[in-house]
Amino acid sequence: PRDLTAAVRFYLGRDHTGAHGAEMDTRATLEVLKAQMAKYPSLPQSSAEMAELLSPRDPNVIGRNRELLWRDGELFVNFGKKKGEKLRDLLFREQNFLKWILKGDFDTEVKAVIRDLLEHGRLPAAPAAK
Repeated sequence: PRDLTAAVRFYLGRDHTGAHGAEMDTRATLEVLKAQMAKYPSLPQSSAEMAELLSPRDPNVIGRNRELLWRDGELFVNFGKKKGEKLRDLLFREQNFLKWILKGDFDTEVKAVIRDLLEHGRLPAAPAAK
């Protein structure tokens, strides 16, 4: 189907009443998506799977806001005043910054990396080079 009205007709077997109204279009879109997921089991069945399909995870990035970035086998801070600094170097010079991250509103994956660095002095393995 080329548009939402055609998709409603094809997947739901009915007319799309209220077409071009924000609420009705949103409801119809959700119903069509659910019908597509039922009709095509190979489609992702969860929001996490759908997100991975639509926006594949970059193995060189850690954090929903790209807070940490792998480059040349080193993990770098990718935000704020410390942007561009090696995370490993901050362990010796800026532990307060790392502790601030642990207390802040950061992704759990970012916090796990920082916690492991502070507690054990280790970083995760760098992603394989392509």
